[in-house]
Amino acid sequence: MNQVFSDKVSKFKSLALKEKLFLLSQKEIDYGIQLEYSWLEEKSKINIYYSNKKKTVSFVIPPKDNLINRKLNEIVVQLERKASNITIDTLHGWDNWIGSDESGKGDYYGPLVVAAFYCQSKDLISLERLGVKDSKLLQDKQINIIAEKVMERFPGRYQLITLTPKKYNELYESFTQSKKNLNHLLAWCHSKVIATLARKFNPQGIFVDRFARQGLVEYYLNSESIDQCDIVQEHKGERDLAVATASILARAKFNAGIDYYSRECGSQIPKGGGASTITFGKKIIAQKGSDILRDIAKLHFKNTQKIKKN
Repeated sequence: MNQVFSDKVSKFKSLALKEKLFLLSQKEIDYGIQLEYSWLEEKSKINIYYSNKKKTVSFVIPPKDNLINRKLNEIVVQLERKASNITIDTLHGWDNWIGSDESGKGDYYGPLVVAAFYCQSKDLISLERLGVKDSKLLQDKQINIIAEKVMERFPGRYQLITLTPKKYNELYESFTQSKKNLNHLLAWCHSKVIATLARKFNPQGIFVDRFARQGLVEYYLNSESIDQCDIVQEHKGERDLAVATASILARAKFNAGIDYYSRECGSQIPKGGGASTITFGKKIIAQKGSDILRDIAKLHFKNTQKIKKN
């Protein structure tokens, strides 16, 4: 048996043992070996192959989505991470951190959603395998699927705050009366989701997709007594996978909100803030009256005046 292959199999077995998987059997197969494991009350097999031509080792796990197959996948990810020497995120160098982002800020209809995700450097390959990237580069159907997978794979590692249009309008009015603006409202929301995770995980750093001047998020985090770790804010923060994960979770929740209000209105609500939102608005208030906008739209947008204009 090839030494590289033998070493890889040995390392896999060692990690599986640490994860308390019990080796039931092993047998040689064409171009490799098959291992059968049990964990809790489940059983599964993994095939490990070696390519003489490419000099590579590959792992094949059954596609069935159950606990033991997730465990086997996690072990493979650990092996690949060690082999590729990926240990830190290149944007900042932390080993564990929180990323946050929002969705719905530029959409006239629907909620504002802010999400945060606690990430460890060892999670990066798993997130990439799930398809995580800047949500702006993904279609909504892809976003919804990836978000569901992230929530299944990382329970307890994310936090969301969803402001319905009605609540958003109330808070926006309250903030403006205090001589504050939308960025203050966003910073307040970010601080809430970040603080919840920070108290739970005590991260080395916090990475926020930048939407305002430096110091605003810190101001609200200080009021949450979260001031003991580094805070980085950068434009296009979705280059960081923790921020990208948060952006996907936030967008999926926003999509769910749009679907809900569309059902309530009996017609598909358009996203964004363009001409289609004006056309839809005129149509819906003709059917249900102008008060409907407070329940489905962000009233401070100029769209409101354009819709109500005869």
